[in-house]
Amino acid sequence: MRGTLLSAILMIIAAAMMGCTDLFIPCTEDAECTIDMGGHGPSMDMVCNLEVSPQERCNEMFGWLPPFEWFPIPLPDCDVLSAEPGVCESSWGWF
Repeated sequence: MRGTLLSAILMIIAAAMMGCTDLFIPCTEDAECTIDMGGHGPSMDMVCNLEVSPQERCNEMFGWLPPFEWFPIPLPDCDVLSAEPGVCESSWGWF
């Protein structure tokens, strides 16, 4: 349990440090979910999951964290994300 919690926190910190601020991209079709790596490798194809909204996915990933005033990286505000179904997700099935 501790290892899972630590891993999740480290992944959040790494993503924020790399500039991954748009974690929850709304979509209506798979074509909207291709990420161009800017010449630093092949584009990353993702799939559009129409069963969950960006707001729901954000709450699943960050809703369990208490508000940390001292946390060095700002966590996303899930309430401002779209509640309409459709969010880009990795085709690897991690989330």
